[in-house]
Amino acid sequence: MQRNKTAGILLAVLLTPAVLILSSCTDLTEETFSVVTPENFYKTEKEITAALAPIYAQLRALEWNYWNLSQVSSDETVVPTRGQDWFDGGRWLAIHRHQWDPSLVDINGAWVDSYTGIARANGLLQTLAEIEAPNEAQLEAEVRLLRAFFYYTLLDFFGNVPIVGDDEFVVDPNNPPANASRAEVFNFIERELLEIYDNLPEQPPLTGRVTKWVADAILASMYLNAGVFTRNSDQLNPTGYNSCADVQVSGGQNACQAAIQRADNIINSGYFRLAQDASEWLAMFLPSNENAPEVIFAIQHLPENGLGMTFQMRTLHYNQLSPSPWNGHAILAETYNKFDQDDARRTIFLVGQQYAEPRGNCVGSQCYSQGDPLTDRTGAPLVYTPEIQNVTNANEREGVRVLKYGPDPNNVNGNHGNDYAWFRLAEIYLIKAEALNELNGPSQQVIDLINEVRARVFDPPKPLNLADYSSREALRQAILDERLFELTWEAKRRQDLIRHGQFTRAWEFKDPSDPRVLLFPIPQAQLDANPNLQQNPGY
Repeated sequence: MQRNKTAGILLAVLLTPAVLILSSCTDLTEETFSVVTPENFYKTEKEITAALAPIYAQLRALEWNYWNLSQVSSDETVVPTRGQDWFDGGRWLAIHRHQWDPSLVDINGAWVDSYTGIARANGLLQTLAEIEAPNEAQLEAEVRLLRAFFYYTLLDFFGNVPIVGDDEFVVDPNNPPANASRAEVFNFIERELLEIYDNLPEQPPLTGRVTKWVADAILASMYLNAGVFTRNSDQLNPTGYNSCADVQVSGGQNACQAAIQRADNIINSGYFRLAQDASEWLAMFLPSNENAPEVIFAIQHLPENGLGMTFQMRTLHYNQLSPSPWNGHAILAETYNKFDQDDARRTIFLVGQQYAEPRGNCVGSQCYSQGDPLTDRTGAPLVYTPEIQNVTNANEREGVRVLKYGPDPNNVNGNHGNDYAWFRLAEIYLIKAEALNELNGPSQQVIDLINEVRARVFDPPKPLNLADYSSREALRQAILDERLFELTWEAKRRQDLIRHGQFTRAWEFKDPSDPRVLLFPIPQAQLDANPNLQQNPGY
């Protein structure tokens, strides 16, 4: 599916004023387009794109609070305190150690980010209900899909949240909505996506806009996680697998079988393919990745102020780019050491001495691999080490860095142009493999799906063998590991660990945690503003 970034939905953000009201004429009786109203605005594809742009723009907000909380609360990522840097009241280590409370600013930020997207979608849906627009059914489906996706992030993080827009678009400030149960939120998202599915296009009308395959991907993920997403945190097994096989979804279908069906829709669509080799796999994360063959749903970026990706800035040392990065996020040594030395996906890591070049159009260890050796701010050689001796007082060089999304040499003030893939075809293969294993146990079909993902990153091949997995449980762990190797740095690990009953276990710099952390708390700021909200269990 070919894409052209310069023609994408982001361009509308750059070209569209925030308030669509122009100066008016003095004669109010004459017909004029100098005042933009819903009735005269939604007439062309360009105008419709402009109306959609604020909703799509809000997706980028998820890359801060949602991404940080997903990553740093897992066994992938830690943000050490480095002298005076990255302490921030202790919040980064509190996230990693599962010691958060309802007042944590990041948790409220995640809530606000998603509900802002929902509010923008509801505003457009309310307008569409009052006018006639070209291709209105498809446009409404697109907006409802985006709203459902924002609800998907809330379902994942908070579970029990208010549903706004099901039967009314405007909240009564004197009687704000109460929490719906997690199962009700799941059912609402599922119903929305199923109702709009036939009105969604197979190919995006403009680069970056959603298709029916995005709906399939959201549903596949929801169905695989149905053993978690339909239950409150005190109903989950914190130390065992929470299976989709135990849940029925729409039409009485088993959730695992429903996940397989949705995965097959995407795999058999003909619009996507797995990367052919390691080189093409790495290219999916370069700044020019808008045509990556695996990408089903991506958040678009441009190297412009406020429109770019900042993952590169969060992990790189201060001296590795201009403007100076932030030297924060690192991967745990125990996680880095899980990667096979022959796995090309290990390329995403920066470890050892760092050099001056190249600084762009590269991924991970392809970067900073030649030229003059770099030093830290004290003049010591910039040598990244897997081990972090003291996470509360680390030096500038400790911790392996993750440069999965390569630096953009054309970045503007640290805004990089790489698109962020939320759903990729490789994940769909692994969703299908995991669901099949839950239904039938180990089989050659499951092994083949995993090996198709592995084949492009091992040369010579290192396939898994069915004979090595005698039980459903053994193959579960292999699938979980493969998801780690494939999806590191893509905000999937927290969700995976909860599903597999491993989120509350101990890992580096973290003791075993209370099962209440399987959901984040409803933010205190929201409880204070809405007396009808109830807190999640255990907080």
